[in-house]
Amino acid sequence: MGIARVEFLFDYKSFGERITPILESLKNGDLEELRSLAKEVVIDRPETWKLLDYLTYFPNMLDNEEKVFNTDDSKVVFWMDIVICCFCSTFNSLTDSEPTPDELEQLGVDKEIIKTLIWGKPISDLLLGLILADENSDKYRFWKLGFKVGWLSTEDIEIMRNKIQIYHEKDNHLAFENLLRIFDTAIKLKMGLILSAIP
Repeated sequence: MGIARVEFLFDYKSFGERITPILESLKNGDLEELRSLAKEVVIDRPETWKLLDYLTYFPNMLDNEEKVFNTDDSKVVFWMDIVICCFCSTFNSLTDSEPTPDELEQLGVDKEIIKTLIWGKPISDLLLGLILADENSDKYRFWKLGFKVGWLSTEDIEIMRNKIQIYHEKDNHLAFENLLRIFDTAIKLKMGLILSAIP
């Protein structure tokens, strides 16, 4: 079975502003505000379903969560991914020439760098960074949820760019040039990245 790489530009600062008020109710076990926000944002931006399709989410799943998902945690992941994708956009054709993980491994790129390029950092890290920590922080339901996507901030992308630049200086390979173009686009736009690999 093939693996489809997912890579979107991510306006994580605007996402943070929109989702932060919801996290307070979510950490207290109230799912309704997140569900309502997911429905609201996807109605406002129906084109978001084109991005959600990459994550194998489809419009008929909304309002049918009880049939589609068998746990509250899987519903939370679904609604959160909807909201995330509403703050994403594609690179259009720029990522078409992006090197595969196998190519990067053959070029000698460190496995941890490759892993980060595929999966990014956990979304839970982003969510927990948006709320005030307290004695119950390790009990919040979104701490260990199985999100389909990971993310990188602009600062993370700059770090990854510097690492790939070192490889590029040693080997002027097209694969590195293509990666650097993707990084430079995100940095120029002051955007983060949403990353994943979907079977």
